[in-house]
Formats: sequence, structure tokens, C-alpha cells
Amino acid sequence: MQIGQRIKVIDQEIYGKIVCLYPTEVVIKDEAAETTDDHLCFKISEVEEIGEKNKREDKIKFIIEQEKAANNSWKWIKTADDKTINELYDYWTQEL
Repeated sequence: MQIGQRIKVIDQEIYGKIVCLYPTEVVIKDEAAETTDDHLCFKISEVEEIGEKNKREDKIKFIIEQEKAANNSWKWIKTADDKTINELYDYWTQEL
């Protein structure tokens, strides 16, 4: 694991990039945080690295959650091309 790497909390739908890394703990910036207090700390044994294989599926799932919460159309997202998925993901994860 390294700073800047995207990880997932095991058995939870919490995703984020590593902002601090300690010998037994990791601090991530929660992608779905609804407040400015978006840093979460977990034991390294509680998180897992996300492989490139599932990255697109994880992005789609995250985007759909955000679009549903905003009462936007979302069913088309599953068939969108990679460029559109990446642009939507960047939009929903940008810092305001």
C-alpha cells in the first residue's frame, strides 16, 4: 500500500485514497463523505487494495449511488463508455 492508492474497507462500501500510512493503520479520504470531515482511520487489516479489474465496476456503482441520491437518471450509466465513466467519476469525487 502507498499514499494516493485507492482502497476499500473490507465488508463495507467505503472507498477512498490513502492520505497517511502508518505501520498498523491507514488514513483515507472517504469518497462518499457528505461533510468536510472526510478522513477516516482504519487498521491495515480492515482494508483491501482494489485491483484494476474491478475499478470500472466500483466506479459505476459509486456513480449510480451519487446519481440516485441526486434524483438523476442513472440506468444508462452501466452501458456508458470508459471516457464517460471516468468523467462522471471525476465529477462526483472532485473537491468543492
